[in-house]
Amino acid sequence: MPDIIKDMEDFRFWVPDNIFKIPWDQYINDAEGEMSKMLKICKTQTETLQKFINRPSTPENLSWMILWTRNFNLVQGVISVLMCESGWLNSGSSFILRILWRLSFELWLTLNFILTESASPIGNTQKEKNTLEERLCGYLAWCLWSDKEFAHKMTQGWRLDTIIGQEKVRNPNTINQLNDLIELFWGDEDAVNDSSNKDMKRDIRKNSMSDRSRLLKWLNHNKLSSFEETIRNQRPSNYFELIDPNYKSISRFLSSSWNDACYPAYQDTSALIHGSTFKGHMEFGTDHIFPKIGVLDEDVQMDAKHVRLFCNFNSITLLSIQNRMIEDDLIK
Repeated sequence: MPDIIKDMEDFRFWVPDNIFKIPWDQYINDAEGEMSKMLKICKTQTETLQKFINRPSTPENLSWMILWTRNFNLVQGVISVLMCESGWLNSGSSFILRILWRLSFELWLTLNFILTESASPIGNTQKEKNTLEERLCGYLAWCLWSDKEFAHKMTQGWRLDTIIGQEKVRNPNTINQLNDLIELFWGDEDAVNDSSNKDMKRDIRKNSMSDRSRLLKWLNHNKLSSFEETIRNQRPSNYFELIDPNYKSISRFLSSSWNDACYPAYQDTSALIHGSTFKGHMEFGTDHIFPKIGVLDEDVQMDAKHVRLFCNFNSITLLSIQNRMIEDDLIK
């Protein structure tokens, strides 16, 4: 008998009690520099969770919680990097922090452009209230659709055969070469001949089908179905374009608005992540070239500061949106 798929509102938010027992003030007082400031953001964000304890998981609440979790994990990521003492070879810390900066900036962009405008307390019109609700629901629909697409791909038998191996492989020569490489890297021929592969594929496919069914049902929610139809028929390339078709890319949005001051840094970090940069990985001397593997502690602190500034703004904006949701009776 197939499992009954619960509606979205059948679930309630659960927050671990331990997070409210963390002595943030003590940690803040014991820390220094950017670490202390990041811990302050953790404390602020934790306090905002109180209003969501045991609330039903409505589309608006789910959207807010996704955004909250994104920012909280970014802050935790910076704290983890700052706790690692690597001495002179701080390039790894700097590299990770620059990636986190990119992620924190993209979240800032979402909150600022998509949500802050509609959550602004200026001009309390019904249209603005509806806009906040619509944009929160649109964000959730975009997230659910992306997960649904991934789950669908993981139900395809030929794809699982290619990923895991065994049976119905399109090109036997290719899989033999792949098996040889796996054996070389892992030093274990059993890695490619595991009798549990078949069971593994069955379980992955079963779980993916279950996920896909739930996501499809939730996308048919009366507050999400119009966004699902837009995504399915118009295929916007990102959430920004889903809300406004004029914004077909983040870089275009950055270079054509008041946010253009952030465009150079955004592109620089993009090149670093994708590896399409020489300057991002190499340094010039007077008559020599050398890899960027030596970063001063103060430079790492500066990289952390860049992330912290955006995370702090995100935290404040999330609180502002939460307050507006309460005013608009969106937190049930």
